[in-house]
Amino acid sequence: MSRGLSLILFFFLVSISTSVGNKLHVGQDKPYATIHSALAAATAGDQIIVHSGVYRECPVHINKSITLTGYGMPVLDAEGEKEGFIIEADSVTLEGFEIRNTGFSYIEDRAGIRVKRKHISSFRTTDYITLFFGIYLEHAKSGIVRNNALHGKPLGEANSGNSIHLWYCADIDIEGNLIRGHRDGIYFEFATECRIRQNISEGNLRYGLHFMFSNDDIYTGNTFRDNGAGVAVMFSRRIHMLNNLFHLNWGQAAYGLLLKEIYDAEIRENIFQKNTIGIFTEGSNRINYVDNDFLNNGWAVKVAGGCEKNKFHWK
Repeated sequence: MSRGLSLILFFFLVSISTSVGNKLHVGQDKPYATIHSALAAATAGDQIIVHSGVYRECPVHINKSITLTGYGMPVLDAEGEKEGFIIEADSVTLEGFEIRNTGFSYIEDRAGIRVKRKHISSFRTTDYITLFFGIYLEHAKSGIVRNNALHGKPLGEANSGNSIHLWYCADIDIEGNLIRGHRDGIYFEFATECRIRQNISEGNLRYGLHFMFSNDDIYTGNTFRDNGAGVAVMFSRRIHMLNNLFHLNWGQAAYGLLLKEIYDAEIRENIFQKNTIGIFTEGSNRINYVDNDFLNNGWAVKVAGGCEKNKFHWK
């Protein structure tokens, strides 16, 4: 069963009027036949209600502070060659849509939802996507990506995108998402002070979770299962990974968890079950491994060179 899209955006200290704007209806036999025509007519504070149907008018640029609501789960179809929603304004609410068919590209990172750089600092999403990249955040801050079902169609690493992709972001909550069939399930690069909770990332071509240069993040209660190479954590500091499940990550170069040049981290009360290697660590210092369970792995832990002042604790 698909889940609809709900996206709420705020920008720094912008105040929002409590007055209710106009309601503009889109659909067959409605005042507006297309989403674009309603957006052109809308002013800040208005609500656009899109009724059920299939809308082939991608990409949809949202550059006004409006509410865009799907009624009856309308489908936004990118026809295999475009992006879905592109958010370029503050104080936007987007909810109740299904997004499909962005199609892969070797030169564009097409996404179902793209938050453009430096425009948005807070958002909330709930959506269902069958896409190349799912949710792509650039220079976003203080937001929530919650309860999304994101399903890709993996062909190969070169023509598959990441499900939830953060680039130069801070203070983001990634929570309760179901992620399948992408290149990397969750990918962070330069994403700091983020919280990743209660997600299921499985059946992805490469990593269920992959991040680099991303400091002060907390990962709790997630399941990373049956991914090509498990989870890779690289070149980051002050990482906390608590109560996660690393399961069924098998292959010649597969790990439950790969740590490379990680410093001052805590790996606590996780379960590593049926992985080729539970934890592989290289060049990582001052890591506390506390009360983790290792069950039926090929190797529980492999420690390579350059690892100093690490501690392993069990009850």
